[in-house]
Amino acid sequence: MLQAKINVHQLPVHTPFAIATGTMQAADCAILALDDGCGNIGLGEAAPFSAVTGENLQATADAIANLCTTIQKFSPEQALKILALESENKNIPSSALCAVESAVLDLIARRLGLPLWRLFGSPKLPSGTFCPTPIDTDITVTVMPPEKVPAFLDKFSGHGFHTFKVKVSGRVDADTESVRQVISWAKKKNRLAHIILDGNQGFDFERAKRLLLNLANLDIIPLCFEQPLIKNDLRGLAKLSQSTSVPILLDESVTSVDEVLRAHSAGAGSMINIKITKSGVIESLRMITAAKALGMGLMIGGMLETEIAMGFSLHMAAGLGGFDLIDLDTPFFIDRRLTLSSPWHSPSASLTISGVRGSGLTIS
Repeated sequence: MLQAKINVHQLPVHTPFAIATGTMQAADCAILALDDGCGNIGLGEAAPFSAVTGENLQATADAIANLCTTIQKFSPEQALKILALESENKNIPSSALCAVESAVLDLIARRLGLPLWRLFGSPKLPSGTFCPTPIDTDITVTVMPPEKVPAFLDKFSGHGFHTFKVKVSGRVDADTESVRQVISWAKKKNRLAHIILDGNQGFDFERAKRLLLNLANLDIIPLCFEQPLIKNDLRGLAKLSQSTSVPILLDESVTSVDEVLRAHSAGAGSMINIKITKSGVIESLRMITAAKALGMGLMIGGMLETEIAMGFSLHMAAGLGGFDLIDLDTPFFIDRRLTLSSPWHSPSASLTISGVRGSGLTIS
């Protein structure tokens, strides 16, 4: 019988995680440890970002407990089949589903004695190696007064970041200056700066166009503009996509494979952001398959998550491959580590997976 232990945390962050639609002062998470009674424990995390999803942390923890009751009498492999069916139930919070799915998959990998990434694929590795090559993540510059950007980036001056995801607010002049501050800071460090804009639905068409024009006048061409318009405005997103060479990346607009198909049919964007806490693990895999078939680009990201959920996403990215952009940085914002070791324990943009069983994570 599977035994579940759920712990709820509100973990302080050193910098408020501010986006166009709200601010998180702490990382809210529910951590699931799923024990098979044979010495194997799989870990999962729900990280409801209330400013985006409206999900409540305690309600999410209760949903995890209910799901665990449903699967407790089954083997992990049988439980995974049940969860595949539950993933189509729109009444279950996606972050709760994510926690249980990822814990079950972590448990299966540990029972098999395999690293978690092997469950998602077996990319060709250099001769004599047993681990994927390190994956470089970006760093998020949250919404803040532009003059504070350099001091914020100084916190990460030794990490070697080259890609900066700038949260923009819809206040075009301030947003322009924030991006300019990032570029200026990087130049002083003698490094290139690749810019991702993330609007979190904070713009209308005209302001989004004006921000892109402002940046073009500064010779700054972003890698993409993520979710500039409100999620349901597929027509506006399509119009913006047609008016710029900067790829429009969809996040809040796509939480399921059906929404990916709908957005692609509307021409609303050419890339999508995959977040297991937004859609659940199994639905995320369906979305990835659809996006690849449709020729859409992929980012892998997350909510305000600890190393447990982001560690799962890192393994998924390593096993599947094919992600154009990696946005797995939020554990760097959290003051307290929940695990004994992880790729985020080191001050480096390069996230390394060692030869481990399962996710390789142990609760501290």
